Amino acid sequence: MVKEKSDYPIVLSTRHVVEILECSETTARQYINHASTVLKEQGKVALIDVVRNARIPRDLFFEIYGI
Repeated sequence: MVKEKSDYPIVLSTRHVVEILECSETTARQYINHASTVLKEQGKVALIDVVRNARIPRDLFFEIYGI
């Protein structure tokens, strides 16, 4: 069964990123760190604390990676 975007929680953890991108936990953390950089460049500073805890808002994650 393929999950849809709406099947995931509003805030994604490393475990969710592993499932979505079918990668290792280390790679998932790298994706989250990259997203943190993108968010910082976009001026979305309030969200950076969420990303530092290896969590990222679902909608922003899907938007950044074009999924």
